[in-house]
Amino acid sequence: PKHGNSSFFTRLMSLQGGMQMENRTEKLTLTVAETARLLGVSVPIAYELAHRKDFPSFQIGGRIVVNRRLLEKWVDCQAGGSGAYEQ
Repeated sequence: PKHGNSSFFTRLMSLQGGMQMENRTEKLTLTVAETARLLGVSVPIAYELAHRKDFPSFQIGGRIVVNRRLLEKWVDCQAGGSGAYEQ
């Protein structure tokens, strides 16, 4: 669909630095390599974690991914934060 006032959208995009909305959307899942980087551990250690029952990972097709939001809760729980971790 065409926008009625294209100059408005051009100005809006320039005010946003030309960024498209999808570039600013945070991914819901992380790869095991991204998880390793965030946790500061090696990729093999991250794969070991991903196979633990208490770790917030799951498979999509043949790939193991980690739920970003639950990873933060898992880390808080491991660090002795308040509240129990629930997957």
